[in-house]
Amino acid sequence: MTQLPVDRILPELRATLEQTRCLVLESPPGSGKTTRVPRAIAEQFPDGRVVVLEPRRVAARAAARRVASEWGSEIGDLVGYQVRDDKKVSKATRVVFVTEGVLVRQLCSDPFLEGVCAVVLDEFHERHVETDLALSMLAEVRETVRDDLALVVMSATLDPGPVQRFLGDCPRLLAEGRPHPVQVVNEMRPDDRPLEDRVRDACLRALDENDGDVLAFLPGVGEIQRAMARLKPALPRGVEVLPLHGSLPGSEQDRALRASSSGRRVVLSTNVAESSVTVEGVRAVVDAGLQKTARFDAARGLDTLTTETISRAAADQRAGRAGRTAPGRCYRLWSVAAERGMSPTTEPEIHRADLASPALLVRRFAGRDPRSFRWFDRPGDERLDRADALLHQLGAIDQSGRTTKIGERLLAVPVHPRLGRSAIELSNKHAIERVAGLIAILTERPLGDERGLPLDAFQQLDDLDEVEARRFDEASCRRVGFRIGPARAVARARQQLAKRLGRVVSRDSQAWSGDPDEAVGKALLHGFPDRVFRRVEPGDSSAFLADGRKVTFRPDELPAEGEFFLALRLGDADRRRGEVPVRLCCALESAWLEEVEGAIDDRVDAEQDSGGRIVAVRRRRYFDLVLKEHRGGAAPDPAAVARLLADRVRKNPGHVFSRIGPLEKLRERLRFLQREDEGGEWPELADELLLSIVETHSGSCRSIDDLSSLPWPHLIDAEFPGLSRRITNAVPDRIRLPSGRSATLDYSGEHAVLAARLQEWFGQKTTPRIFEGRYPVLLHLLAPNGRPVQVTRDLESFWANHYPQVRSELRRRYPKHSWPEDPLQAQPESRPKRRPRGR
Repeated sequence: MTQLPVDRILPELRATLEQTRCLVLESPPGSGKTTRVPRAIAEQFPDGRVVVLEPRRVAARAAARRVASEWGSEIGDLVGYQVRDDKKVSKATRVVFVTEGVLVRQLCSDPFLEGVCAVVLDEFHERHVETDLALSMLAEVRETVRDDLALVVMSATLDPGPVQRFLGDCPRLLAEGRPHPVQVVNEMRPDDRPLEDRVRDACLRALDENDGDVLAFLPGVGEIQRAMARLKPALPRGVEVLPLHGSLPGSEQDRALRASSSGRRVVLSTNVAESSVTVEGVRAVVDAGLQKTARFDAARGLDTLTTETISRAAADQRAGRAGRTAPGRCYRLWSVAAERGMSPTTEPEIHRADLASPALLVRRFAGRDPRSFRWFDRPGDERLDRADALLHQLGAIDQSGRTTKIGERLLAVPVHPRLGRSAIELSNKHAIERVAGLIAILTERPLGDERGLPLDAFQQLDDLDEVEARRFDEASCRRVGFRIGPARAVARARQQLAKRLGRVVSRDSQAWSGDPDEAVGKALLHGFPDRVFRRVEPGDSSAFLADGRKVTFRPDELPAEGEFFLALRLGDADRRRGEVPVRLCCALESAWLEEVEGAIDDRVDAEQDSGGRIVAVRRRRYFDLVLKEHRGGAAPDPAAVARLLADRVRKNPGHVFSRIGPLEKLRERLRFLQREDEGGEWPELADELLLSIVETHSGSCRSIDDLSSLPWPHLIDAEFPGLSRRITNAVPDRIRLPSGRSATLDYSGEHAVLAARLQEWFGQKTTPRIFEGRYPVLLHLLAPNGRPVQVTRDLESFWANHYPQVRSELRRRYPKHSWPEDPLQAQPESRPKRRPRGR
């Protein structure tokens, strides 16, 4: 075998594993770690199987074939692989290359890893969610039940410190040296031309300046197809152009990876060729510096792929592809200055992708809340809460967080839990292909420009059937608005999904004589229960989803029949207007909503009518979507009334409380005491306290005005026992006059004021006092017209010094009233009496 840089440290690797069973290996791209380390471990531990995790299916298959070739074995014998929908493993297999999902699900079903002696996590720097999850699970397995399990974490560009610390300060090994040097060539200036034109010119330059094949990195399949269309006519005779991406059949991937015996090649690849894969014959790399990145989109409720700039670490990985077999050259389609602005490393997927599936896997593996799980790189609680909320809505976990039977079945379906929930809900085997087609439409690239495609999901499925029957000819695709490449990819994904779903659905499927699309619609509703919206009027162009968000749509594109619809794909949210466009939907029957467990809610709400009174409103809801509504005819819920009144008071508490007579009079007397009785320890009746009383005790009210009917002194005494009695004893609300009438004291100003007609004080010599006799009341002595003729705190002085003059003036103005010369000897009058003739 050809000597590779990693071979030099294999003896040290074996010795370290013998002692610690755990290490981190750093090794540059092309140094041979993927092919040489697994074999070395298998030879060191002959009594078990070595499982090697690769981040991509292409890499797993390619690496397995390379190791089998070096070992002189057929694939599936000593060396095998297991990826989704493809498995080459036998009882004799010693080294098996697997993808992340395969390993994580194996850990969930068999945490003891029976028969496995070692696990190798290759290219850990890519930091996919399930790679992080695999490391976290393996660490727990080693700490609890398998301290003999060997674990090796490998990468070319990883910062080893965090992994070493997570694994108990395990050793770190470094294999230095690249197989061959790589010269990097950057663009000198920005180029605004379309990407496919820039890639074409760079590939032609690479062919001209180098021997061998060219490997070009582009972000996605669409960009690859456009670049192929531009490149093919410009290539010299005898040069072949081939695509390489994860959605290709295995045979076509293998063809791109193998060197050609007939001529030179240009391989246009996504980042599947970034690491762990040797594309034989490559001497030059063209790097567009872009990649498709999965990010959780809250508007869609699923992960979506966005085109983003790669990190410098990823750029180094890509450049290393040019030096695998000989000195090479890498052409980067960005400047040195732009490179300084690139992120040094790739953001871990666990911080940007949806966590519903990882959270379910953690519950299955660890049997506990993901928040208490020991993550290698712990996601935030808010994102874990959102994942749990969705899992609970889908029925995958119960109220206590335990995995349900539905959750167990979701783990067997390798798609997002929303789509898996739709699949396992099918009760019609004949609908499997239809739902598989819809899942493929949702998870693959859009079939065409989404603004030009029909909103009806079943119409898109029918169009797909038609173009597939016509072998995806250009005319039929153009007629329905499809692009050929995406249409082929969706059809291929549908076929693969239908096979997998058939194994899951067949367990509980029943005979079905109805329309298969009804079964599909019901199944999708269980996967997207929060995406229901209602068309109220035929011309409506907007509505609200069951989760409260506003959506817009083309009303003429909705299915003609139906009132309720399911939004399966949503576009980018309009942040300014708070609206989300519907890109794909299907019609629903209202009766189907009743079948979604826990979604229907009947209750009586309290609302304010146009006159300001609170009335009862009976509503039947599907989550936040109102199905039926009836006003009146019942008493509203007291707690809801109290909350509503409290919310209204909270907007302007000072104004509202000042209008509640009994309360305001009590507060005025209390303020008087606080002002006059220094050190008396009189409490504050703050707005916050009064609001809490409204929230607790106003359930019998129907308006703000009704708050006056509450027993405020009693309610305040509940907060401050005996307070109202203390206030009344110190500063009474009313005083009995000599006339026998009870008059109200006014404490709203600086003084305690008592206003009464002058005649009511006849016979009274002294001024009434309050506050244990310490405070004389300020008297307003009123004329028959109700206006004060004297304001005094000394009634005795008034009778002696001012009454004669007042009597003279009032006799002239009010001759029919009684004005005795000696008021102290006269009888007080509660009502005016006719004056005796001559007086």
